Amino acid sequence: EGFATYFGALYAENAYGPQRLAEDMRKSREQVIKYYLKNTGPVVDTTIMNIDKVLSTNTYQKAAWVLHMLRQEIGDDTFWKGIRSFYATYKNKNVLTVDFRKTMETASGKDLRGFFDQWLYRRGHPKLALAWTYNKGTLSITVNQKQAQLFEFPLEVMVRLEDKTTLVKTIQVKGSTELLSITVEGKPLGVSLDPATRLLFEEVK
Repeated sequence: EGFATYFGALYAENAYGPQRLAEDMRKSREQVIKYYLKNTGPVVDTTIMNIDKVLSTNTYQKAAWVLHMLRQEIGDDTFWKGIRSFYATYKNKNVLTVDFRKTMETASGKDLRGFFDQWLYRRGHPKLALAWTYNKGTLSITVNQKQAQLFEFPLEVMVRLEDKTTLVKTIQVKGSTELLSITVEGKPLGVSLDPATRLLFEEVK
């Protein structure tokens, strides 16, 4: 169901452009965050005994988000190479998540166990608090993870400058607190997280 949801969004991207995909993924992200308030289970939830409860926002929207982040993780060309290989290998067959992971690992040459573990088998999502200060040409950005179990992911941060230009930097988030210092020309007007809508997260205070 995650494939069906994401590929519907990909059709919209192809037909209407990347802004439409970003809009669709923002809506999906809001649904995932809202659903988690009532159901904290992971996407792959082996505790579910009632088949009527298998399909949910997790299996549709959150699983679609995992595919979207995997696309960013391994790159567009590699993602599609893996998808085509997965389809050719398992067409009309039953498969497990591990089969998909191994196919994408073969296509990318990367160990994706950590990625799949944290996004499919682990509960929740990153809850990020952003703070920043500016002093004499140096912009200091702090990102804190507020959830109990830490995630690891690349996070894009966009800085809006007073000359109406923007600057995008990537932070490799691993710990509970990540710091980034940037030398900027002119006073920043604002800092925002994930401008291209590439990460499943919730921004908190």
